Amino acid sequence: LRGGTVRTEGFVMGYSNYKYTHCGLYELNIYDGLFEVGGLRVAIPHDASNVKCGDDECESVLNIYGGTFRKLAGDHFAVGGYYDTCVSGKTYPARGTINVYGGLLETTASNTINLPHLQNSIATMNLYGGLVVTKNILRRNSSANTRGYVNFDGGTFRPLEDNGTLSGFTSVTVGAGGGTIDVTNSNTYTVSQLARASDLNGAADGGFGASGTGTLVMNVANGYNGPTRVSGTAKMKQGVANALSDTVELDGGTLDLNGIATTFRSIKGHGTIIGDCTVTEALELDGALTVNGNLTLGNGVAMKMAVYDDGTAATPLAVTGVFTGGSNITVDFGRYDDYAFASELATQIGSAGAGSSFAAQATYITTGRLLSRVKLANGAILLKVQPRGTVLILR
Repeated sequence: LRGGTVRTEGFVMGYSNYKYTHCGLYELNIYDGLFEVGGLRVAIPHDASNVKCGDDECESVLNIYGGTFRKLAGDHFAVGGYYDTCVSGKTYPARGTINVYGGLLETTASNTINLPHLQNSIATMNLYGGLVVTKNILRRNSSANTRGYVNFDGGTFRPLEDNGTLSGFTSVTVGAGGGTIDVTNSNTYTVSQLARASDLNGAADGGFGASGTGTLVMNVANGYNGPTRVSGTAKMKQGVANALSDTVELDGGTLDLNGIATTFRSIKGHGTIIGDCTVTEALELDGALTVNGNLTLGNGVAMKMAVYDDGTAATPLAVTGVFTGGSNITVDFGRYDDYAFASELATQIGSAGAGSSFAAQATYITTGRLLSRVKLANGAILLKVQPRGTVLILR
């Protein structure tokens, strides 16, 4: 399909239950346009019983490169049909595969994608790009010789079911392209199964992220090692220890540590973190970051912040709990013009229970703990400040 619209009440890709017929391979490739199925079933494939089997299995593949494949309310959406039963008595699994490279695969809110649906079948969904929207992706059949796979490698899944769960499959993996779950409304969705793809061969995966307006709960430890990404007004919640990777990229979202003190190598971006955390390498702000809890910076952490031309903070950091800094921490304000300004560290950084924030101001140090003051001239401003015995080097 390269354009236009196809509408049908039902859609079965691979249906062969007549004696002495072959099932073989079926493909539907959508590059553009709309393929819409009404109230009857979608089956990829359906039934491969009582067929004349050579070495060919019954296999059906739906490839979505662009455009839209839509299933309306009604009968089920099944991937992986009945097993192949040959007239000789030999049995093959019936394979169903959906590859989403771009575009949109969607069902109405009442439909799930069943992966696999029937006994002795193999069903796979590969999210290489684009968007999959459905009530949920479920493994409907777990009988012997039945397998179901979900692979994230650049695509986005938007579950429409509140309190739904991704679990129970043969495997759920994340590859080099990473994966994103877009949680709608104020819904909550839980990932209870996730592992790094086996073909990464030790390389980092593309990370895992939450978008949308709901809450994504990560309830499996060490499922990925690429960036933890949260965007928009979404919230990602740590369900168990080590459910999040050690690098965080916030684009306005909220990361809820769920009462688990967590150590990160780096935090970048802007948004909100709920809970106590430690940063060991880098804290880079491109907007306001609020930590509703305690924040500890390890020795030698590199910070990046920004100021406006009037010296006010463009990227303020606010910590509602205890803010503790190690030694040799550098703060890069991102200015290299001949512009003199100083920096203020708000009240009692490192004091128990005190709220703390960084703010660059075109005034003078107001904390009363200034040891030296050097104006910026064709380079970095160097301020050595010693709050309660903790030395911060601000550049």
